[in-house]
Amino acid sequence: MTSEVPAVHSLPPDVPAGWVNDVQAQLLPHENVLAALEVDLDAQLHFVKGLVLVTPQRLLSSACPGDAWQSWDFSEGLNLLHHDHAGVAHLELVDAQQRLASWRFTLGQNLQAIRLVDQFHSQLQSHVTGKPLALALHNVCPSCKAPLEPDQEECPICTKVVHTPPSTWTLFRLWRFAKPYQGQLLLGFFLMARWLINSKFGRVLQAVRDAETRVMCSGYNPIGYKLTIWTISAMMCGVAGALYVPQVGIINPSEMSPANSIEIAIWAAVGGRATLIGPILGAFIVNGAKSWLTVTYPEFWLYFLGALFIGVTLYLPDGVVGLVKKLKGGSK
Repeated sequence: MTSEVPAVHSLPPDVPAGWVNDVQAQLLPHENVLAALEVDLDAQLHFVKGLVLVTPQRLLSSACPGDAWQSWDFSEGLNLLHHDHAGVAHLELVDAQQRLASWRFTLGQNLQAIRLVDQFHSQLQSHVTGKPLALALHNVCPSCKAPLEPDQEECPICTKVVHTPPSTWTLFRLWRFAKPYQGQLLLGFFLMARWLINSKFGRVLQAVRDAETRVMCSGYNPIGYKLTIWTISAMMCGVAGALYVPQVGIINPSEMSPANSIEIAIWAAVGGRATLIGPILGAFIVNGAKSWLTVTYPEFWLYFLGALFIGVTLYLPDGVVGLVKKLKGGSK
């Protein structure tokens, strides 16, 4: 008498440990997972874990571990669309008539999403045309999809990235050291800026801001002072950027959009211009409002940002710090 041994399916490392049992239970005999994506947002942009899988036969999805699974077999006309906007990426499964399903996720999962979409289209094309995938995938790098020579075992692009890191890679690795000390770095930069503005160097900078021509007539060269403070500011921004990337998981060109640049100016305006604590306070206020509004009313965030800037300029020119000073002065 022999006992039946349950099939052990091949799962890629993209499948999180908490999903393994659920995935194993859903797969058919001799069916393996080729790509997986753990999505982390629902339709209302709340943080909810879900999973999307591609196998050689179909696409599977579940909203969270233990929930029911949905499955779509590969067929002609099926398509998986991938796009992103404002830091949120989106997958849509459609056929010739309608949208069948959609998933949203933060850009930290974007690389896995690209791999999943590539596997989906490759398997779909193979299923529809009846042509095997072995020859099509044999001469490309599985990571970067770069073409390989028939006798080439290592991808020259990936090997160069791994073994010959560029000098700027040091900056991207800075977050590993700096991340546990974010509060100390903020305090250190604040104290350094306070020392600068109270020094002779800082007083000259303030004079350059208020009347550059008069400073030149007094015998100072403003170019050296402006270049120095620009370099110090760039150093601070570099550290801030190194800490920002691991928080969001990925960096992309949309982070350089005009809206983000305007936000930084609004931080200073809301907190209080010509102060050190003002921009820090404004960053907490504006980003707190952004975290709430982009979840509850995402379509109104930019309108709110514009209205906030106009309102602060007209009715609160010295920001929150200036308002506190006025209230303290009035109470004396």
